[in-house]
Amino acid sequence: MLAYWSNCLRMIARSRSNMLHKLIICLSFYSSWKRSLENGRNSLDDGVPWITFEARLFLESVLDNRFTVFEYGAGGSTLFFSERVNRVISVEHDPNWFYRVKDALAKREINNCDLLLIPPEYTAQFNVNIDDPEAYCSSSESYRGYNFYRYASYIDLFPNEFFDFIAIDGRARPSCILHARSKVKIGGYLMLDNSERPHYQRAKGLLSDWEKHAFYGPGPYCSNFWETTIWRRIK
Repeated sequence: MLAYWSNCLRMIARSRSNMLHKLIICLSFYSSWKRSLENGRNSLDDGVPWITFEARLFLESVLDNRFTVFEYGAGGSTLFFSERVNRVISVEHDPNWFYRVKDALAKREINNCDLLLIPPEYTAQFNVNIDDPEAYCSSSESYRGYNFYRYASYIDLFPNEFFDFIAIDGRARPSCILHARSKVKIGGYLMLDNSERPHYQRAKGLLSDWEKHAFYGPGPYCSNFWETTIWRRIK
């Protein structure tokens, strides 16, 4: 509880132009945040995306049952999208997590999702810049020396302007942005979670002419606040 309100105070102090809005966010989502920390609660079982609460509200306001969605990083978001849109294509790099999500989809009898396992390849290349979209690497120490080219570029199998919504919440996110941006329809959306991280800033420049909605604040299953950004392609 103390961590939540401490983060709220810091967020409000940093937001001089919209302090009242930030205060409303903190008050509105406190109960949801507290429930999410109960024992056994997680994104997959709850069937929700692990993004900030405010971003989820925005997501719910724009999703349409005619949408085709592509997703980097499967999980609760896969269930969430599949129950609200026409079709979901989701790529996952981790075999154990892949099968957990696959089982969750089966239990809910969801059949409009193509879930693909695309693990990284070990290349033993260690001297790479994690902020470089053409490096195809993860910032995680457990994936040092691994290349995510096949994972990030899988979306190239689809035509340009094919997807209504693309969610990027997996590995090698700068590289995913590089390949995903041309696949979004005019008027469609691209979402990047944890968008405040320094090594994502270079890739975010690839979307500088898109309409941006940044949502910094509380989210489920975590005491710390973070940012989820959703861009809309306008041309």
